[in-house]
Amino acid sequence: MSARRAERVPGAVGLPRRLRRRREAVPEITGLKGISDVTIYPHIFGSADREVGGVLVGRMPADGGLPLVTGAIPAISADEQKATLTFTQEAWAHVHHILESQFPADEQIVGWYHSHPSFGIFLSGHDLFIHENFFNAPSQVAVVVDPINGREGAFGWQDGKLVPLYERATPRTWRAPAELQARTPPRKLEDSRVVVAAVPTERLTKRVLAVAAVVICTFVIVALLLITGVLGGSGDKGAARHESSGRLPHTATNQHGNQ
Repeated sequence: MSARRAERVPGAVGLPRRLRRRREAVPEITGLKGISDVTIYPHIFGSADREVGGVLVGRMPADGGLPLVTGAIPAISADEQKATLTFTQEAWAHVHHILESQFPADEQIVGWYHSHPSFGIFLSGHDLFIHENFFNAPSQVAVVVDPINGREGAFGWQDGKLVPLYERATPRTWRAPAELQARTPPRKLEDSRVVVAAVPTERLTKRVLAVAAVVICTFVIVALLLITGVLGGSGDKGAARHESSGRLPHTATNQHGNQ
């Protein structure tokens, strides 16, 4: 399906025609071109018969502008189908493992990318939901590549709304196999679907255990303080009682003697 058709479908975000013509106004995402050649294009064009995706890594400016992209991590454990991509818990675990082990500590997820084989460049209703709920920082972007039609585009936040940034042809050096292009018919917008699973249970478990440990330690300390206070108070009261009981008989004897 062409991007022009996608513009008229409710719930989708496509590139306005006026922006396509004004090439001088197209914003560039710094670093994305080089990372596309190294990681994104090989992943997408190497799996042009199905939807694939991953995350973009880099740095986000303090002013909320477009990010600096320094890398990309394919979601290699994702459930990939012809028209559906699911970011599974295993995929997220892989992404975070690579992020923590191979990237500097000051770099983070600055967006995501996925393919639309023969769908065109747009964000479907499912894509919008994912970006709004999982990539909602002001500088996070979404990159879409159609390997069958040789098109790509990007979307980002402007004034609190997700808008198209550009659409253009992919480099001529990257093309899907001719036989795949011939046998892949145009697809409908509603057939495309991306699903994001919950944060990996393993990472959640570590965080839950850490919080539980803090709570338990706090509880033990408070309990010890309370027990110490109660015992100390009981000892003082007992001593007072003992002292009091020692005085009363003496007083009584004195009174009895006086009598």
